[in-house]
Amino acid sequence: MQAATVYDKLDLMSQREQLIEKLVTAMHLSVPERISFSSKTVRHSEVAAVVARVLRDTGSFPANVKPWRKGDVVHEGNTLQKLSDARIRLTLQRGHPIAPQLLASKNESDFEDARSAIEAFIKSEWPNGIDGIAIEAD
Repeated sequence: MQAATVYDKLDLMSQREQLIEKLVTAMHLSVPERISFSSKTVRHSEVAAVVARVLRDTGSFPANVKPWRKGDVVHEGNTLQKLSDARIRLTLQRGHPIAPQLLASKNESDFEDARSAIEAFIKSEWPNGIDGIAIEAD
């Protein structure tokens, strides 16, 4: 039943919105998708809206990334996670180059509001755009 809800939402989204959703969540567009997207830029607000929705719906961004635990492969890059006290945590972590289950470094910053956390995430994770598509200021 929940899968139908996701597809219903996609049906209501414009083609551009669907492609932005894929770009932000999968960080890649295929060649045919790039051609139909027909833009070399995406607005900052469009990217932030997708990140905010996924964070709200799943409690983390990227949605499938959870905090590292001993024995797990380390997720490389930035993550956002809702904390129990309504703050948002931005975590940047790196795995050991030879042993990806070992945490080599980790930096965390907590934010009082989602907007500030998302701004910091976008600036840190995608300073040059996503998959060759620049993020432009609104």
